[in-house]
Amino acid sequence: MEATASLPSAPSIFEIHEDDADVILNTSDDCKLFVHKLILRKASAVFATMFDLPQPAPSHNTSTSFLDMCDLPVVPVSEDKAVWDVILCMLYRHETPSFASIVDLKVVLEAAQKYDLEFITQRIEHALLCPLRAPWDPLDVYALACLYNLESVAVHAARATLALPLEQLCAHELHAVPAAAFQRLLAYRLRARDAAAGVAGLSRVSMATGAAWPGGKLFKRIEWLPRATYTFFACDCGAGGVECAVKLGSDVHMLSGRGYWRAYLERAEAALKEQPVGSVVREPALMVPAFKAAGDCYHCRHHIYEDLSEFVDCMAKEVDKAVAAVPLKF
Repeated sequence: MEATASLPSAPSIFEIHEDDADVILNTSDDCKLFVHKLILRKASAVFATMFDLPQPAPSHNTSTSFLDMCDLPVVPVSEDKAVWDVILCMLYRHETPSFASIVDLKVVLEAAQKYDLEFITQRIEHALLCPLRAPWDPLDVYALACLYNLESVAVHAARATLALPLEQLCAHELHAVPAAAFQRLLAYRLRARDAAAGVAGLSRVSMATGAAWPGGKLFKRIEWLPRATYTFFACDCGAGGVECAVKLGSDVHMLSGRGYWRAYLERAEAALKEQPVGSVVREPALMVPAFKAAGDCYHCRHHIYEDLSEFVDCMAKEVDKAVAAVPLKF
C-alpha cells in the first residue's frame, strides 16, 4: 500500500493505570496500555494461548521504574498506540470508529487477523457493508476484501465497481492482490454486462418458429412490465418499429413498438455494456432523444414522458435483478 495510516494520535484512555488491570501492552511507539487478560483471552485465541504459557516470576527488584513498581506482565506488540486504541475501544466499548481512509482500516484489520481477533474482523466487515463505504473506491475495497478473505465484502464491492467505466478500474491496492483476483473481477464484469445488456437488447428470430435466427426479424420479448398500454405500443406512427411480445401474467400480447422506442433500447443496450447498472438506463442522454422523436406525433407527445419514464423504471429494476443473479467466483 502506498499511503500510510493516519489514525488519531490522541491520548488513550488505556494509558491510565486501572487498579484491576492485570497486563500491559507495550506498543511499537512505547506507549503502555493497561488492559485485562480476560478481555483479551475471550477475544483472541492468540492471547489465550499466550496467557496459558508459564509466566516468569516477578523480579522483586529495587527498580523505581513505573513498570517495575506495577509488577504487571508486559506484552510487547508490533503495532502503535493508535491501532491498539481502536482495537481496545471496539473490544471494551463495542465502538466501531468511522475510519477516515481505507488505509487506516487496513492496519487495524491486519492486526485483527494477526491476533485472531474475530470480533474485530466481523465488526469491520459489517462496517464496510452497511452501506458499502461510498467515498471509497470500490475497487480498493474489493482488493482489501480479497487480501483478507472477506467474501461478502468482495461480492458487494465487485457489484459496486460495475458503476465505474472499465477504463477507471485501476487502484493503488492492486499490486498487493493476486492477478487471479482481478481476473475474476473482470470475468464477473463480463457476465454482468451480458446479463444487463440482455434486458434491453433486441434479438433476431424466425417469425415462423420463434427460434433465434441471425437473418430473422428484430424482436423483443418482455416479461417484466405491469401493462401493455404504453403509447409506444398503442400508436402506429413512424417507421423502424420492432415486433415484441409482452407477457402479463399468463397472457402474451403481440405488439409493435415505435421506432423511437427501439432506438432508445439500442442506446440503453450500448450504455449497459459499458456500465451494467440499472441507473444507467435513466440517463437523460438516452431518454431525451426518444422524447424529442415522440414529439413529432400528436398522440405520443401527450403520453411519452409518463409512459417512457415508467417503462425505464421497470427496466432499471430488471437490470439490477439480472445483475444480482450473476455470481462472483471468490
